[in-house]
Amino acid sequence: MPFVRGSVRGSRRRALAFLPSLFTLANMFCGFLAILLSIRGEFRLAAVLIGFSIIFDITDGAVARLVGAITPFGLQFDSLADLVSFGLAPALLVFTLPALVTTHFGGLAVRQGVSGAVVPVCVAWTLPVLYLIQSMLAWGLT
Repeated sequence: MPFVRGSVRGSRRRALAFLPSLFTLANMFCGFLAILLSIRGEFRLAAVLIGFSIIFDITDGAVARLVGAITPFGLQFDSLADLVSFGLAPALLVFTLPALVTTHFGGLAVRQGVSGAVVPVCVAWTLPVLYLIQSMLAWGLT
């Protein structure tokens, strides 16, 4: 039995459906790289990469709507990328930046730890709340 290739249109559609995930992956990569750079003390470059994450996050949603490739996996992947890029990376940036300025004051370390923990907790908290609101709208409970 000879090998039968899929239709050109079907493979093109799959390639277009994969495109938003590439932007989401770039978003997460910039966030992860910003985390590593914050640890190394390169704060300006880390902040620039968080800015690039914003651009990639806007772009992946626009591309997904444009090609009609909104999938449950894409939504979850985007949420994970947002948690890394807009929760963990800025929190680590906030946490490590004052550590170089003043390291001998105990009170600052407590405020620094709290401020570094608040950002990812708030970002992580918004994700289940958004899905709860979506499910309530879907069930007609509002």
